[in-house]
Amino acid sequence: MALVTTMGVVPVVLLVLAAFDSVSTAHSFPNSFGKEFITAFPENIAFYHPTQPYNRIVITALHSDTTVIMKMRELGSTDTRNLNAAQEVVIQTSWISAELKRSKFSNNTIHVTSNKDISVLAISQRGESIQATVVPPVESLGTEYHVPPIPEMKHPQPQIDPGNHLFRLIIINNKETNKVTISGPAGENETVSLQPFQLVQLGLNRSLPEPHVLADHPVAVLYSHPCAATTNCTCSFLFSPLYPVTAWGSEYLVHPSLENGALNETTFLLTTNQSVSLLSEPPTEPLQLQSSNELPFLPGGSSLVKTSSLVSLTLHRPGLLLSLIPTHSFSTCYLLHSLNAMRNQALLVAPTAQTEGVHQGNTALDVTWTPMMGTEYSWALIDFGTEYRRHVIWHSSSKMAAYYLGETNGMVFGNPAASISTDPDSKGCLLRPEVVTLGDKQGGWPESLKYCQDQGYSLVSLNTEEFLLQVTNKLREMQGQVWIGLRRSSLTGQWYWLSKAAVSFSHWAQGEPGNPIQGQCAMMTLDPQGNYTWSDQSCCEALPAVCYREPLHFPLQ
Repeated sequence: MALVTTMGVVPVVLLVLAAFDSVSTAHSFPNSFGKEFITAFPENIAFYHPTQPYNRIVITALHSDTTVIMKMRELGSTDTRNLNAAQEVVIQTSWISAELKRSKFSNNTIHVTSNKDISVLAISQRGESIQATVVPPVESLGTEYHVPPIPEMKHPQPQIDPGNHLFRLIIINNKETNKVTISGPAGENETVSLQPFQLVQLGLNRSLPEPHVLADHPVAVLYSHPCAATTNCTCSFLFSPLYPVTAWGSEYLVHPSLENGALNETTFLLTTNQSVSLLSEPPTEPLQLQSSNELPFLPGGSSLVKTSSLVSLTLHRPGLLLSLIPTHSFSTCYLLHSLNAMRNQALLVAPTAQTEGVHQGNTALDVTWTPMMGTEYSWALIDFGTEYRRHVIWHSSSKMAAYYLGETNGMVFGNPAASISTDPDSKGCLLRPEVVTLGDKQGGWPESLKYCQDQGYSLVSLNTEEFLLQVTNKLREMQGQVWIGLRRSSLTGQWYWLSKAAVSFSHWAQGEPGNPIQGQCAMMTLDPQGNYTWSDQSCCEALPAVCYREPLHFPLQ
């Protein structure tokens, strides 16, 4: 089901689809981490091809003590793994390698669950035909999707198997019985009922309008083509998840490097669910779009695509369907995987004034950045070599975008990199922010200790001058006296921190501390002048507590 589109003569074009509903607010591009995922492996080239598929799932744990359970629903097979932080597992078994055939309905779905956040990468491969996609977690799925316009193939389709000449729409249900309606702007529609973890697969024909998907409960939607024509009477597999309307944006950056070697075959598929205007910088008369259109991205023009309403933008070239990340959904830390026996690169986009903040692992990145015309951003390519490895790319002070690009036998494939953090931090990939909070109840030192622990925090241990300044900077609007995590040992009378750090730094007020009879526990005075001195006090004094939770970072190596 797809709108007929007549291609023009401009080398690089933008295909634009206008549908029929409206959406009022943008959420964000889907997170790449979560505790539940559903996916499937579409047909790659042809299910009967003599080369067997080599499909696998790569799971990366963000936290220690992570238990992962993966189930193949059709076969009832289960695989359980226990992982530590930054540990990954590549699961490749005979039942994972199974790919979809051409039946309309199937239970050949993969369900991944975990007790802590993980990231999931699906790699579909048959010989040199390969695609890698980051699987969105269930919490990022939606109930409304719009399918991009189908691009016209620039090369004749090999006339071998008519069954694999169509783009396919694959809708995967989660754990609830679900009603899904696939409809077009002319009112034509089909409603299907999906059982838990069942999928429906539909062929998309260029002679029919693009479908609009509405479901009672969230679903995953995949967009694929098993054998899209390329050069020399060959074809390539295309595979990309679609994102719900809640993930759309109104500003995208188009990267000139993505056109390299395929300028005459690169198109940008812009999907919207209402009439939209393309805006330009500097401002000119906006271009109004009411229905499908072809618009040139002329070489030398601006790299910025700005629209009056929310849209989805996908780049298409032979071998590649790449969803672009809207600028409001840029992140600060990404996971990328380079694959064996092929060229592996990362395409990065960062604010031009802050490119020095980009790191790879523990090292500041030393690459050439190229300004993107008409924007305040620059782009760079990193070469990862030809061996399998995980890479961590992060920014210390700003947000950025990262894409993985692979190349085998002259064919480029890729995906938006897995985002695992959205908050900049000078120490790396921040998974959980630091918390400094003043308790809302007053009690003795033991009660304050329990109060913080009940919140999942600790009574703060201010064991260095740097840390004291860091914590008190967040309490500068507060006044009064508070408990901190310092007290005397009942056995030795010596002071100790609850964190077991050495008491090598202190900030006692003049004349403090007194003798053990005067006080066994330490309090801090929150002084508007910024002194924040300590005093010993009876542990039964009723005071509020300063509770603390340290930040948690993803290991960089």
